[in-house]
Amino acid sequence: MDLKILKTQNIKISQKWFKKALKGFESNMQNQDFPCIFALKAYKLQGILFLFVPICQPNKLIKGMIEYTEFTKITPIHKRIYNPLVIFFRINSLTLLKSKLLRGNNFNSCTTMI
Repeated sequence: MDLKILKTQNIKISQKWFKKALKGFESNMQNQDFPCIFALKAYKLQGILFLFVPICQPNKLIKGMIEYTEFTKITPIHKRIYNPLVIFFRINSLTLLKSKLLRGNNFNSCTTMI
């Protein structure tokens, strides 16, 4: 499957940015102060679905959303209640820089985020 909707946290991932995004997500889920009980339960049950979208490929987002919508149509609610979709967007350094400059932020604040 080209869309990279992953159905478990324990699947092996090859791309570095996927790993980095998941690591940050898992860190949030393991934080005792994370407020969403629903998300915590979905995480513990390993039911969260993940979609990884490079920012320059909006068609991947559209295809992933269609795939998730189809999943929700054919899966009874009691079987998918703990299967939320989490979407990670990959933003490259150049895209981030352009975004910051267009918003009027100075160059130094951009480089600290890269």
